[in-house]
Amino acid sequence: MTQLTNTALVADDGQNGTDPTPADNTATATTPVTGTPDLRLSKSDGGGVATPGNVLSYSLTAVNGGTREATGVVITEIVPANTVFNAGASSTGWTCPNGNTAGNTCTLTLGNVAGGGASRSATFAVTVAAALPGQVETITNTASVADDGSNGTDSTPNDNRASLATPLRATPDLRLSKSAGNGVVTPASVITYTLTTTNVGAQEATGVVITETVPGQTTFNAGASTAGWDCQPGNAAGSVCTLTLGSLSAGGASRDATFAVTVEAVLSLGVDAILNTASVADDGRNGADPTPNDNRASTTTPVVATPDLQLSKRDGGGHGHPGEWADVYAHRDQRWVARCVGSGVDRNRASQYDV
Repeated sequence: MTQLTNTALVADDGQNGTDPTPADNTATATTPVTGTPDLRLSKSDGGGVATPGNVLSYSLTAVNGGTREATGVVITEIVPANTVFNAGASSTGWTCPNGNTAGNTCTLTLGNVAGGGASRSATFAVTVAAALPGQVETITNTASVADDGSNGTDSTPNDNRASLATPLRATPDLRLSKSAGNGVVTPASVITYTLTTTNVGAQEATGVVITETVPGQTTFNAGASTAGWDCQPGNAAGSVCTLTLGSLSAGGASRDATFAVTVEAVLSLGVDAILNTASVADDGRNGADPTPNDNRASTTTPVVATPDLQLSKRDGGGHGHPGEWADVYAHRDQRWVARCVGSGVDRNRASQYDV
């Protein structure tokens, strides 16, 4: 409808004769119709929180607040980043010509929406990715509504679009495991530790660093270790060594590293094992690790080491004679005692020669 047309007619009862000019007894007026449709779109996620691997549903409502009916009304959606369109949880009729993945456009035809505040609603649902890149804090979705323009241009096109950022609950979850390739070690041998860092969380971990402490009775062996370890203040026992892994993707991605030490050639009394503990952490930019207890790993490696005594003896190159003290010493009751040789000497006097 583009105009209103009104026609009126005047006549008398004919008692005084016929109107000689009846054509001018009718008058018509045409009034243009200037109203237009005025669509606006609202969107809601129900106040929810997006979680990896789960469905996020949007409720879309198109309202025609104009004075004329909107015809050929269509809602257009763009599948948000880190999601895929979920047709089963959406209103029937959505079409996504290029596919259901993030970045593709989907449309739903509503048909006609009367003016004066009439509305039409629809649901658009997506499934959030199970593993997300780092620093993703929201799922942002934008939709728009438009008609075919048959009844004029929308008077307020700015409210034909609606955007919504839904908070995302996802964090990295690092886990460290450790193994020593040597079952049992001996002094001066090398212990090689294999460290495996796994991100079992739903979001990428950034700035991942492994921290090691050089065990007691050992020194760090850079040549047998993964390149990149930095040990402060040096390679000796007690020094702290770090290895930067960088970023680690979500969903079970893992990275291996080797940390090797050389056992000292001479060990302290009572040392029967080498204990090593390591830990892993990220920079926290993607949230706190939900299970920090599995970020540490320890390994105890048995050490086989025994004393190895050697004894040497000398007589000073002399000759023993009966009745003389011999330059020979023996250990008795934790004392060194000079012994006499021959039967002519009182052996009881030997005690006064203790040294």
